[in-house]
Amino acid sequence: MKLSILLVIGTLSLSLLVGCDYPKSEKISAEKKLELAEKCGKTGKEYFNDSVRNFSFKGTVWDEPEYHYSSKLNTCLIHIRYIRELGTESSLQYNQVIDIFANEVILYG
Repeated sequence: MKLSILLVIGTLSLSLLVGCDYPKSEKISAEKKLELAEKCGKTGKEYFNDSVRNFSFKGTVWDEPEYHYSSKLNTCLIHIRYIRELGTESSLQYNQVIDIFANEVILYG
């Protein structure tokens, strides 16, 4: 139980830190940040809905996904977490941070 809590905290912490360090030479206007965040949210929701439809095991419980546009990486990141029941007393927990534009898992736990 402690390990799974630490894994979740570590995954969330890392996902929040990736891309939060904006380069000092590049300034992005507040309007541009909002536009990119909105685009990331829309793209992320589409990606999540497609993933859920394609990955529909019985007994899978999904958390609400989190989206973040990283100006440092110039991409949209999504944090997905789900729990899959394996039986009456066992389950597996999955955490992923995915670069949506590259369709590549950056962090897997």
